[in-house]
Amino acid sequence: MKGYEFVNCRDFYPHKLKKMFAGINYNNKKSQFLVENFLSLDTETSKLEDGSDGWLYQWMFSYPAQYVNKQLVYGRKPSQLADTLGQIKAVNNLNDNSKLIIYIHNASFDFNYFFDFLEEHFGEKVQILAVDNH
Repeated sequence: MKGYEFVNCRDFYPHKLKKMFAGINYNNKKSQFLVENFLSLDTETSKLEDGSDGWLYQWMFSYPAQYVNKQLVYGRKPSQLADTLGQIKAVNNLNDNSKLIIYIHNASFDFNYFFDFLEEHFGEKVQILAVDNH
């Protein structure tokens, strides 16, 4: 991909993302900030021929860092994905009032292969907003 640097998740440093005010204010709650950029995540999965077991064997996401080339970060294990997203959350102080949007290709299918890892890593239920069945 032109203009992207390919980075193994072990070598990835989650640069601080530029935040912008999104003007979200529901029911007199604190205003929320969204990161200006977003992640585009894709995973590859496989399953046994009889369909009894499946697994995620590769993932990657684009990370439009602010002051360096755009990065395509990749890894093999769902635990690595959870760790990498945890690094992004920590470095950028993401919380209930400061969020990063992650678009997941084929989320309705692939999300089943890694959401347990996210919940275990972050110690809370994962929130998802699915706007379409595909």
